Amino acid sequence: MDELEREMEAETGESDSGLEAAKNYVCNFGFYKGKTLGEMMNSGLKGVESVKWMATRYHGPDKRIAEAAKLLMENKELVMEQQAA
Repeated sequence: MDELEREMEAETGESDSGLEAAKNYVCNFGFYKGKTLGEMMNSGLKGVESVKWMATRYHGPDKRIAEAAKLLMENKELVMEQQAA
């Protein structure tokens, strides 16, 4: 997960860029296919629970989505606060 944060910060030079990159990561499977993780977090309890599942139990080929979901769940309060504003 630190790798995703460092990579995204290097690309944009912003301290919140890792979190922003995680919110902008697009889900490529299931009910939320084509939606960003940020959109999922903003879509209610089912979306938040789906991101939590990706963070804790997803073992598919897209390791970056799991890293992004973990980052979002670790910063859930901040993410929810930003979306409420």
